[in-house]
Amino acid sequence: MTPKRLDPRSMPLNEQFQVAVIIDKLALWKDFKNTLRHKTKELSLESLITRLRIEEEAQKHDKKEDVNIVPRKKSITVLKPNLKPKGNKMKV
Repeated sequence: MTPKRLDPRSMPLNEQFQVAVIIDKLALWKDFKNTLRHKTKELSLESLITRLRIEEEAQKHDKKEDVNIVPRKKSITVLKPNLKPKGNKMKV
C-alpha cells in the first residue's frame, strides 16, 4: 500500500480561514485591515469581497482628489546685496 498524494485542490478550506488569510494580506490598507479584524460579526467570503471592492473604490476616489489638489509653490524673491562701492556709500 502506497501513501496517496494529497491534492490541495481537493482539500476543502473553512470559509472563515479564507477570510482571515485575505485580511492578513491587506498590508497596504492597515486601517481597513484592523477594522475588519475587530469585527465581532463573522464575514462571509462574499461579504469580504464586497467590502474590499468598496474600499478600493473609496481609495481610488481619495487618490483622485489628492491629485487634483496641487499645492501652489510660493514664489520667493531672493534679494542679493549690491556690495560694490558707489562713491562713498554702499548699497545694501
